[in-house]
Amino acid sequence: MAKIQIQISVEIRSAIIIFRKEGYSLRNVVSKLKMGVQRTIRRFESSGCLKELQSRRPRITSKAEDIRIQITCKFNRRLTALQIRADLNHRSTPISLTTVKRRLRAGGLNGYIAVRKSLLS
Repeated sequence: MAKIQIQISVEIRSAIIIFRKEGYSLRNVVSKLKMGVQRTIRRFESSGCLKELQSRRPRITSKAEDIRIQITCKFNRRLTALQIRADLNHRSTPISLTTVKRRLRAGGLNGYIAVRKSLLS
């Protein structure tokens, strides 16, 4: 069974740490706040920080490159993500096709297949 990650605000985290410093046991803090607190206490003891630690990988493209990907697609709607990627891969670290598709979707540019219509006579 997978555990569900719940985002806890900084105010609640600080309340957890205050209760703990006042000498409350883990069981008492849990009963007062009606939530699990052990991870927050462990994180505070190891890092001394109440903020959520950044755990994700940094983005390979900058904001300017993200905008350039979207503008390129808007100017020429017939370009594929593969062609846009080839246009951008003059950099030292190449961009993957999935990254280009993700940036286009983030800008509201989804891929569509044209509907086949019968010819008018």
